[in-house]
Amino acid sequence: MVNVLLPTVFALAAGSGHSSMGLRNNVLALYDAHPKLAENSVTREAKVALGVDYEVPKIASARDQQGLIILYREMFRSGIRPHQRRLPGV
Repeated sequence: MVNVLLPTVFALAAGSGHSSMGLRNNVLALYDAHPKLAENSVTREAKVALGVDYEVPKIASARDQQGLIILYREMFRSGIRPHQRRLPGV
């Protein structure tokens, strides 16, 4: 739902012009309100890795989780702390 369905419907609505503004708003509202998903190895590792330098706020929704994952991936993709190994047990 969060990774495929909502982004697809939003993209289709965005491509169809002004008549779909209500649909886009509804999709964003659903995305904002969607409860968080089960924690996984990426979100656990991201919290630990990002928590080294920053206080990671409470993750309350699926949108928060996706933001955490994107921030974590960008942190390593852009070369910040490139030599840090995957954290053991995470």
